[in-house]
Amino acid sequence: MLETELNKFSADSEPALVTARMRCPNITDNSTLRLLFLWCTDFDVAATAKRMAGYWRLRVELFGVERAFLPLSSDSILNPEERAYILSGACRILPNTDTNGRILSYINQRKLHGSSFDPMSASRAVWYMFHKILMLDPERAKNGIVGIANYRDSSWSPNYSWMTLMSNTFKFLPIEIQGVHTCHAGMFARVIAPLTNLVIGPWIRKSSFTLHAHEGQDAAVLSSLARFGIPANCVPAELGGEIQ
Repeated sequence: MLETELNKFSADSEPALVTARMRCPNITDNSTLRLLFLWCTDFDVAATAKRMAGYWRLRVELFGVERAFLPLSSDSILNPEERAYILSGACRILPNTDTNGRILSYINQRKLHGSSFDPMSASRAVWYMFHKILMLDPERAKNGIVGIANYRDSSWSPNYSWMTLMSNTFKFLPIEIQGVHTCHAGMFARVIAPLTNLVIGPWIRKSSFTLHAHEGQDAAVLSSLARFGIPANCVPAELGGEIQ
C-alpha cells in the first residue's frame, strides 16, 4: 500500500514530505493527485512514494516554506514577476491535444533569455501551469505531455540552472513527459537530438522520451510536426500554426 511506503519516511530523511503531510493533508492525500503519481510509476507503490518525496523536496526548493504548502493551482500563489512569464506567452499549455490525446506545452525560448531571466521564477510559473491542468483535467494528464520549444530568433546557449530545474520538474511531477520538439534551433539541435534520445530516453519511463528537431520555413516545420501527430490547429501562430 502507498500509505505504508509513505510512512517509512521520517522527518530526518524526507522533511519536506513529512511536513507537507502534516500541514496540507488536503494536498498530499488528494486522491486525484495520488492516482496521477501512481500512474507515472505503473502503480509501483515504492517508486510512487519516492517520486512524491522528490516532488515535495523540489516544491519546497522552488517556493520556499511560505508558499510550498499552499495549493499551487491558486491564482494567488504567483508573484507579479512569475505571473509575467505566463502573460508574456513565454510558457503555456496549449488548448488542443495532439492526435494521441497528449497535453501540449509551448515555450518561446526567446522570452526566456537575457539578463533579466530568472530560472526560479520561470520554473514556478511552469509548476503553476502544470498544476492547473493536473487538477482541472486529470484524465488528459494521464496521457502525458509533449513539449514544443520555439528557438526562432533565440540562442542555444544553455542556462544550466533552468535546465536542471526543468529536468527535476519532469522527474518528480505526476505527469510523464513523452517528448520535446525543437523548432528553428539550427544544426546543433539536429546533431544533438539523436544523442539525447540515446542518453535520456532510457532514463524516462519505458524509454518513451524522444527529442525531435524541426527546421525550415513555417510550412516545412508544420508538415514535420504533423508527422508526429501535431497538426496546425495544435501549433501557435508564432510557428505558423492556428493558435493565437
